[in-house]
Parts: sequence; C-alpha cells; structure tokens
Amino acid sequence: MQLLTATGTKVVRQHIFPICLNASKIERYLHKHFTKYRQQGEWLKIDFQTAIDEAKKQKFQTEEPSKALSFEFETNQLRGWYLHNKCEARTIQWVGLKIAEIIKSSSTTLPRFFMFTHIKILFILLLSVQSVLAQDVTSDSKVLFINSYHKGYAWSDGIQRGVEAVLAEEKSILLKTIEMDTKRNTSTEFILEAALKVKQYIEKFKPDVVIAADDNASKYVVEPYYKNVDLPFVFCGVNWDANVYGYPYSNTTGMVEVSLIESAIRQLKNYAKGSRIGFIGGDVLTLNKELKYQIKLLGFNYDKIYLVKTFKEWQEKYLQLQQEVDMIIFYNYAGISGWKSEQVQDFILKNTKIPTGSVYRFISPLVAITIAKNSEEQGRWSAQTALKILAGVKPSEIPIVQNKEGKLIINMKLVNELGLRIPLKILRIAEIIK
Repeated sequence: MQLLTATGTKVVRQHIFPICLNASKIERYLHKHFTKYRQQGEWLKIDFQTAIDEAKKQKFQTEEPSKALSFEFETNQLRGWYLHNKCEARTIQWVGLKIAEIIKSSSTTLPRFFMFTHIKILFILLLSVQSVLAQDVTSDSKVLFINSYHKGYAWSDGIQRGVEAVLAEEKSILLKTIEMDTKRNTSTEFILEAALKVKQYIEKFKPDVVIAADDNASKYVVEPYYKNVDLPFVFCGVNWDANVYGYPYSNTTGMVEVSLIESAIRQLKNYAKGSRIGFIGGDVLTLNKELKYQIKLLGFNYDKIYLVKTFKEWQEKYLQLQQEVDMIIFYNYAGISGWKSEQVQDFILKNTKIPTGSVYRFISPLVAITIAKNSEEQGRWSAQTALKILAGVKPSEIPIVQNKEGKLIINMKLVNELGLRIPLKILRIAEIIK
C-alpha cells in the first residue's frame, strides 16, 4: 500500500506498511521511519489534541465503525495548517504517530474485528488528509483587505505591505484590496458612502476572511454590517480600545494599536529645558481618540494641544508652540489639507527651537527623535491570523492583542541644528537619519 504526501507543490509517494499489521507493529514502523520528524512536528501537538480526543470518542467508544470516518473537522484543520505552516509531509507523519498511539492504548479492550477495522480507518484517514492537502496547492481561499485610507499614506501602506508579505508566500490565497479614502475625505456623508461600497464589494467578492485596517473600517463597516455574523473579520490599527466598536464579536479578533508615546516623551525629557509638553496634529477621528486614551489610560496632561485642519494653521501653531512649551509631540499630518511635503522640512529646520518627537516612522524626518510603531507588524499579525482562521480556528478563540514592536530613530540634521547631545550608547542602538 502507498501513501501520498504533499511536499510543497510536489506530490511524492511513500511506501507504507500493509494494513494487516497489528497496532504495536504499526507504532514501531512509524517510530522507525518517522522519528526524525517528531521535533519538526511538535508544533502540531496542542492543536491536534482536540481532534485526537474526538477520535477516541468516535472510534473507540462506538460499535459503529462507520462513525469513525466523520473526520471532516480534522482534515479542514490540517488543510489550514498546511497553508499556514508549510508542514509538507510531516503533517501526515504526525497524524500517523498520534493515531497509532491511540490504537495501541486501546488495543487491549477492542475486539480483533474492530482492531483491523480501525487500522483500515487509519489509512483511509491518512489518504483523505493527503487528498485535502494536495487540493490546497491549487485551490484558492479569498482574503479581502479593507484600507480605511488610501495608497500613498505611509501608515496604511505599511500595514498592507505586512499583509502582502505573509500572503504572498501562500500561492493558494487570492488577496484583494479596497480603499475607503477617508483620510483625504473626512465628511460623514463620504465615509458612509465609502462603507456602503465596501459592503457591496464584500457581497460580490465573497471573501473567506476580511482584514479591516484602522478605525473607520471598524466603525463604519464591521460594526454596522457584520457584527456577530458568519463571515470572519480580523481588525487592526484600531487605536487603544476596541470596546468602543463593541468588540469582541463572535466573528472577530484583532490587534489594537497603542502608541509608544511614553517612551518618546521620556526620550525628549532628557534634552528639554523644562517639563511642559505640547501636542500638534491633524483634526481627525483617529487622533482625537488617541488623545482621549493617552489622557485616560496614561494620565498625560499636555500643556498645549493643537489639532489643525490646514497646512497654514499647522505652521502658525507650530511656531506658537516654540514659545509655549519645552518639547513637542508632532503626532502626524494625516487629515491636514494642503500639506506641502516639499516645504515642510525647510520650515522645520529654520523654525524649530525645542526638542520634537513622534511615534510614526514617516514623521521621523520632521522631528528630532522618534519611537516608531511598526505598521507592518499590524499587517503581518493580521495576515497570520487570517491563515489560522482559514485553518478552522474560530476568531473568538484568538485573543485580541496589542502591538509591541518599536524602533528608536534619530534625525541627526535636526538634532545638530538644536545642539542636542545624544549619548553614544543611544546612537549605537538607533536608526540614524543624516
């Protein structure tokens, strides 16, 4: 008898033993030929145990051998594990080891007729698993990525890069993207219309999993249209508190975005002449929410806060802050209309008199010190989680998490202009902008 196993996109045949062998011989054979894969296969142990427990109930506590074939849930899990972990042949080998252990442990209580029946079932299961795995090499699962903003906005571009980097390795995944463009168009009327277009696209595309990036996708798409439905969603980039959108739902999990603002302010205080802190950024939903939670959860009390709508207003308030505070958090320029990237660096070099900082990599050329969140972390985690869901894991079984990755970035041109003395030990661990 032969067993088909999937190895990448290539299907190879491995000789397997005759079904007339008893359970102990099966186990010895498996150990002899597959022991070298045990360590590689350890990652399957926890997830597969649920299926094994069910196998014990269905196979060894029933007098109806036909019931032992009801393993659809197992093969679905293995299908996803193959996609997610590229387990190749070792999935089937681990299945063989685990089920052989069950057969051996149950052999003293099973009649001989049922022992042979169950050994046959073992091979039927193994062959059915390989069939599912082989099918997954060519069949498509569909994932939709909802971008609350637009291509060219650095933060959401990073999330999308993270998603694409993970899913690009999965040849059987079809990824589509739809943009809401709600950074450049902030009216409620526009956003509601954009959300409706996303809903219509979902109905047309029929994805298996949806990744919803940033707050507006959750607020205007997931919460009103897809709360506790069958279609699974993975949210990311939701600032500070997912509870404001009613999360968690039965069909959702996600990564909450928290800023590394405490670390950024600690760094700035090392170089500031006083303790007064100013804050400036665009007057948008995300930033209003960010400020609310910084004050509520972290206890920050900014001495001056300016949320502006236009580039001219930003210039005016930035100049004011030089006289009003001892350090500035420039959060980001999202939502500031008429923003002139080609002018702003010269303006900042000429007019900055106090230490400035941010928590976004794309702002680092405009401030002295940045402790940057990594938007790609949000995308990578979301895509990896989508693969787990495609594997058969329920979204409700995956805990909501917070981002963890951060990077210190020093803008030496502005640091030198301000005359800040950064210790060598800090410079050695930082990313330097010259």
